[in-house]
Amino acid sequence: MNQMQTQEKDDEGEKLRHNRPWRAFTLIELLVVIAIIGILAAMLLPALNTARERGRAAVCVGNLHQVMLMFTTYASDYNGWICGPLENGSSTTNTWGAYLVSLGYGHSNSYNVFVCPSYAPRAFDASMGDAWSRTYGLRFSPSQAEVNNYPNYYGMTAKPSWESDPGQTLLNLYSIPNATDYPLVGDTIIRTLATPPSPSQWYEFGDVYVVNEGTMTLHARHIGTVNLGYADGSVRSATPQQLSSSSLPPYQRFIVSTVH
Repeated sequence: MNQMQTQEKDDEGEKLRHNRPWRAFTLIELLVVIAIIGILAAMLLPALNTARERGRAAVCVGNLHQVMLMFTTYASDYNGWICGPLENGSSTTNTWGAYLVSLGYGHSNSYNVFVCPSYAPRAFDASMGDAWSRTYGLRFSPSQAEVNNYPNYYGMTAKPSWESDPGQTLLNLYSIPNATDYPLVGDTIIRTLATPPSPSQWYEFGDVYVVNEGTMTLHARHIGTVNLGYADGSVRSATPQQLSSSSLPPYQRFIVSTVH
């Protein structure tokens, strides 16, 4: 008897489930759900973008560590001397990156280490005619006259035998009095290129005493900071204020762009 009553209750429950009318979402309910999803996405996207940029910044730091290893190795082989931003050739064929690779300090399967992943062109693109110009920037070396004015900062420089331009000089890393405070390689930007991508990374930069040029500068692209390799081989990030404060002497002051 109990089994029959239980079966009847189950059958009645099944009928009720089948007979219950199905209710669809109304348009207003759907719009509310979509709005909530949009609000949540708007709240999460900035955090995701920040996390993504932190990842790219970490890759950039790793790239600069490898670049600084190339320079310190080169300096060890040449009694402290390193190449300038542009070696004996044009900016499309023989900038510092191409020169280091030609001497075996860089490898053909790792050209991306010369390019910051956070800004155009983001990766080394051999199809671009001026690919070796679209890299991290190497600091422009001071002339001998400029060194004579501030010998306790710049150290020794020399004019290369092949260069007729009096502004092109070579720097001796071992002679820099305070190498840990001498930015050598870093994130750069140029905004005046005729060919894309523009703006772009650029192969050289300078302090305002040597190169007071506002179109090719350091670039605060990593959540408001610049990644820099220093003459002692270290890599650190710095804010625009730390690099461009008016309280700094001109040989330690840089123009820093925040354009994105």
